Amino acid sequence: MAAPALLSGLFLLAGCSGGDSASPSPSSSTSVPQSGQSKGAVDPKQADFFRCLKEKGLPMKETDSDIPVVDSTKADPAKVKEAETACDSRRSIPPVTAGQMAEAKAYTECMRANGVANFPDPDPRTGQHAIEELGLKDSPQGMAALKKCGDKGRAVNPGQGAAG
Repeated sequence: MAAPALLSGLFLLAGCSGGDSASPSPSSSTSVPQSGQSKGAVDPKQADFFRCLKEKGLPMKETDSDIPVVDSTKADPAKVKEAETACDSRRSIPPVTAGQMAEAKAYTECMRANGVANFPDPDPRTGQHAIEELGLKDSPQGMAALKKCGDKGRAVNPGQGAAG
């Protein structure tokens, strides 16, 4: 069973960049193509999981790698958790790679450097961050860190290679 993570970053959320990139989802991190996949290549089972999340009403966006992720700056953490639970049977989580783990750790460092001192380390099995309880969306400092860190380091998304 996939460990919920956060807010992408996954949720995801799965990472410090500017621009309009969003932040990890409440329980997952972002993802990057697995080895052997080209930019934007999404496994069909993973695509089904993301489609399910969208059908459940979650706001989605694409990373710089053209991978769909939950837009945690617009998502209600309770709805993310509910949607992830409902869509869990469609989730596919391959093992996290060393590169993805390095990116997830970079995201952790970015969040901590930007005022979220209690931002957790990524799960060693999935690379996801369990951050539902942090209340980042309720904190101006948390939201600022989410926006600043964006997608950088959010190496993993539910169903895309073991956020946020």
